[in-house]
Amino acid sequence: MDVKVRVKTKAPRETIERLGTTFVVSVREPAKENRANERVRELLAEALMVPVSAVRIVGGHHRPTKRVTVLGV
Repeated sequence: MDVKVRVKTKAPRETIERLGTTFVVSVREPAKENRANERVRELLAEALMVPVSAVRIVGGHHRPTKRVTVLGV
């Protein structure tokens, strides 16, 4: 399954919101050293009940809008 993800970094609390086919994910991590991307993967995996290894960012690594592939959904 391919999804669009909009990421908000340095948020006061972590949330996931689904707006149609897009997820809006707020993370506490800064957008440095891939920390925010890793936390996005963890939160999406938890929300979709799949292992973190099944969530892969395939586009937008350095942008707030990302394309993510989730295997096994």
